[in-house]
Amino acid sequence: MKVVAKTDKNGKVVYSTAILSSIVRYATDEVKGVVPYGSESKSGKRNSQGTKIETVGDFIYIDVYVRVFDNVKVKDVSHSVQESIKNTVESMTEFKVKDINVHIVDVEFLPNKHPKVDIGLKLTIPDGDEDEDSHREEN
Repeated sequence: MKVVAKTDKNGKVVYSTAILSSIVRYATDEVKGVVPYGSESKSGKRNSQGTKIETVGDFIYIDVYVRVFDNVKVKDVSHSVQESIKNTVESMTEFKVKDINVHIVDVEFLPNKHPKVDIGLKLTIPDGDEDEDSHREEN
């Protein structure tokens, strides 16, 4: 667990990377279309999305690994994740977010997303005998 210290004229504030990761996960979970951290998928997979955080001076660089639902536009969700993380981290810490890389690692397919629709077509397989209606049309 890396510890990041911020010092100013009033003293020092110390952040562990675990705390910064928690802030990032919280911000990510707030975005519609992202599979919440720690949830289990329908296929039994545990959502263990993660984060990688580096600090350089007053700047923070973030890589976040997420799963999304199948009914979203990945580009839009990724952009929303970036905005949410930036706003949350900068409002809760003194860090300025320099880069946020969003890695989509999986897609959660929702069951019964598309209801079956009966369009009224019926399939009949001839049994080799001619039926009476086709006989009448020919005569």
